[in-house]
Amino acid sequence: MKNGDLTMESQHRKVRLGIVGCGVIAGLHLKMAANHPWIEVVAVADIREEAARGLAEKFNIGTYYTDAEALIADPAVEGVLFALPPNIRAALALKALQAGKHVLLEKPTAMNESEIRELLAAQGDLVAACCSARLRFFEHARIAEETIAAGTLGELRVVRGHALFAANKAPEKMPPVWRLNRAINAGGILTNWGCYDIDYLLGVTGWSLVPETVLAQTWQIPPVIASHVPSPAQGTDAETHAMAFIRCVNGAVIQLDRGEYMPARTAFDWQIIGTLGSLALEAEPDGSKRLTLDRLDPQLGVLSETLWHGVEDHNISHAGPIVDFATAIATGGQPKTSLRQSLQAQRITDAIYASADSGLPMTL
Repeated sequence: MKNGDLTMESQHRKVRLGIVGCGVIAGLHLKMAANHPWIEVVAVADIREEAARGLAEKFNIGTYYTDAEALIADPAVEGVLFALPPNIRAALALKALQAGKHVLLEKPTAMNESEIRELLAAQGDLVAACCSARLRFFEHARIAEETIAAGTLGELRVVRGHALFAANKAPEKMPPVWRLNRAINAGGILTNWGCYDIDYLLGVTGWSLVPETVLAQTWQIPPVIASHVPSPAQGTDAETHAMAFIRCVNGAVIQLDRGEYMPARTAFDWQIIGTLGSLALEAEPDGSKRLTLDRLDPQLGVLSETLWHGVEDHNISHAGPIVDFATAIATGGQPKTSLRQSLQAQRITDAIYASADSGLPMTL
């Protein structure tokens, strides 16, 4: 399946999936799966019976469970999507792999590197995919990846991701505690959204960058708007802004800047600079995007051209993970982001937190 192409050849068999965790994101996965007749969700599970029953009824699913292990044991289920908080996800995914089931893991993939290594040890020939790949299902990402793979930029030197959400007015409804709780979600904005950035930057560069040293800093919500989120007494202890400088073994550098509740304007832009040229992705607040290629001409200097410009349908990024997962199962192919690739991203994430907590650079 190509990036942005969420169709599948009609001769491929129907893939039978189960979903564990019946919250908001599970409903979104089910909505996307319902648009693809070769994907059949045969069971859902949630410790909250009303949630499991409600989704089963809404999407005409014949079986629901209040026990994840019962769904894993169901012989009708060949692949399991785990739409659960990361603090409980890996242990159940490990049981699924041990039971011979393929697994799709919501983001962030795990709490830490150790959990991913456990999953890798149990994976064998099974498909294990990660939802952190969402941004790479867009058409512009395919074009960027192909441009870099063709050598158009030369040797990569700087890979930069910059994504900030401006603070809004005080919320009428308080966000859930888990979003800023390290024990539940492994972190804050870095694990909620930064996982997409890391996957995107590593993925469009062909997973060729090998991190060597990480120096990072994180910050919690600015005190003046601390009332916009649950208090520390309620469990809020994670960051709302993270910055990292990541030096790779070939001398290339990854710069990551991701924040929310920011005292700054919303801004999204990525840049990849090589010895022959660079790519720049600018995403405007109204949803439009522009992918620009700057080539270095020895006589004329920098020459620019727009490779892609438009507004991308976010249903592509929402449908991407479950369609990609089922395609890999049916065809024996590889998912957009494998466990092995996710391990590379997780090592960076763990090092960012370790550096920020200690104030020291971390060597991977």
